[in-house]
Amino acid sequence: MKNPFDTLSEMSVDKPKTVIAVVVIGILALSSFAQYIVFDNSEDAFYPDNETTNLLYELENTYTVDVDLVRSIVRFEVGDLENEATWNLLANIESDMLTHTGDLENSKMIDYHYGLFGGSPNSGPASSVIFWQQIQDPISDTWSEAVETALMNVTMAEDVNLSSAISEAMIVMSTMPSTEYPDSDDLDNWNVGIPGEWQTRIDSGENNAEKIGILIGMVSSLTENRNETQNASIAPLQGQAMASLAPLSALQDIDLRSGMMGMFPAESRDNPWSEANIALVTLAIDTTPSVHNMELDTEVSPIISEMSVGLEESLQETHGNTITVFGFNRFAEEQSGNLGAEIGILTSASIVILGIILWRQFRSVRDTSIVIFLTLLAIGATYGVAGILKLEFNGAMNSIPILLLAIGVDYGLHVVLRYREELANLVSEGKETMADFSAEARAKAIKTGTMLTSAALVVAIFTDMVGFLSFRLSAQNFLVVFGTVIAVGLFFIYLLSITALPALLTILKPQKIAIVKSVKIEESKFSIWSGEQALNPMTIIIAALLISLPIGAGISQLEIGFDFRDQLDEEIPVVADFLVLSDDFAGQNTAPLYVVINTEVFSDTGRASYLEVMSVLDADTSISEQTGVWELLEL
Repeated sequence: MKNPFDTLSEMSVDKPKTVIAVVVIGILALSSFAQYIVFDNSEDAFYPDNETTNLLYELENTYTVDVDLVRSIVRFEVGDLENEATWNLLANIESDMLTHTGDLENSKMIDYHYGLFGGSPNSGPASSVIFWQQIQDPISDTWSEAVETALMNVTMAEDVNLSSAISEAMIVMSTMPSTEYPDSDDLDNWNVGIPGEWQTRIDSGENNAEKIGILIGMVSSLTENRNETQNASIAPLQGQAMASLAPLSALQDIDLRSGMMGMFPAESRDNPWSEANIALVTLAIDTTPSVHNMELDTEVSPIISEMSVGLEESLQETHGNTITVFGFNRFAEEQSGNLGAEIGILTSASIVILGIILWRQFRSVRDTSIVIFLTLLAIGATYGVAGILKLEFNGAMNSIPILLLAIGVDYGLHVVLRYREELANLVSEGKETMADFSAEARAKAIKTGTMLTSAALVVAIFTDMVGFLSFRLSAQNFLVVFGTVIAVGLFFIYLLSITALPALLTILKPQKIAIVKSVKIEESKFSIWSGEQALNPMTIIIAALLISLPIGAGISQLEIGFDFRDQLDEEIPVVADFLVLSDDFAGQNTAPLYVVINTEVFSDTGRASYLEVMSVLDADTSISEQTGVWELLEL
């Protein structure tokens, strides 16, 4: 049966210019689609395609918001948190983050703040202390006594002066602290005082629960022993007072210190004021594509990354180089950029090495360049097809161009050497170099050599493609992508080896390379020795078994596992920051555990199921904190 690709090989020799034009135009057109390849260096790029992963994605898409937590990592000396200057620095940094415009061509960072922290986009040690002082700190309470006096005056007031007492009480109510989280003005105007004094009170867990409870009781009793007319006058005061006191009362039950401790390294949280040397200041940025007038998340990521870089430059210019800014969008962009640079470096190195090997065989820079150039074109076409299919690349894909280069060089080597062998077989008197042969003789040698090589390669190429395409049966998406891309690349390499390569050999002027040096047909010492050993099958079998024993022992000791850290380049500053968050701030980069309860949530049955699940989680010592809808409702 005739090889169906022989027709293409014949056409390449008969009409080389046409074939080259079609190949170049087609490859360039395909390669242009490589821009649509998605680079994903996140951990979930290696997740299997199964029900658990699908459930995870469903939960993330349903219950999570598109937000990037841009964190300023502030470094200082151990014990500096006991100094006023450090707290002023933390307050200034947080204020600067809130007011930083981050002017880009079409957007400003300040326009994309997301109220993630109780309606505010910011969270930091300074704002947390300010919030604690205005809500829970007994020493900072400058209002409860005046409110208590005003309420007592209303209670004691007679009908004649009741209206006046109510008016005065309503004015006093406006002095109660707001439950709004501190903004940039609060941070700029904060009087730090003596840190050691209020740090002691934070650690002791003191709050204003008792005072506020008394005030709520007084408000509730304002209408006792009053007539309907008086109660109607008192009702607005009660409403205003309870609207302010009820949230304050609820906030007394919240452990604000625990939330603050998450901003310091895990090892220092028992005594952060004297042991911590790093603090986190966080700003939530909305990454919803529609908010940025974009369609895809991948279009938003570089925008947020650029904003993060601009924020870091601004903070370092104002407060020094000890501050770095981390964001997951920046992490993804810079890690992806490093991946692209790494592919370029590795590919360049392999081109040099393979080029040397080819030159030793060809003794021709031109033929070496042709084979490598065509292989690179095949790789470009492969990446173009990957872009059309919108395949996701990750760190494991670094090996693809190198592997394809090695295979492409191998195929090109066979075609060129076979052509030279055919030419050598035509040696006649006076023909000492390749340039001495007529165009017809060279065309015949190219055609014959290409078709004979193609007959052998077509079997190898399709068995290899079937092998790599079998990866598509894997549940691991990165294996599916890897196998698909390699299979496509193998096909393009084979196609160019039997079309573009013979076309170029036909159209280019032959070089004056001696026939005896153009190809080595004689047997080497190793080939002679290995051929002799084939006559002693028992020796071969015993040698194979002896070699297999240490290999088998090594395989049995392999550890199967995956560590996302192995995919990261720690020399990239943003990656180093990621590792700081992972190592020093326990839980900062740890994904939450979701428990899905399939029941009617807001019902007695739903609440009972919820409490049962939470009791199981509470019993697990590896789970540090649980939260759910019922805790929020009770709050």
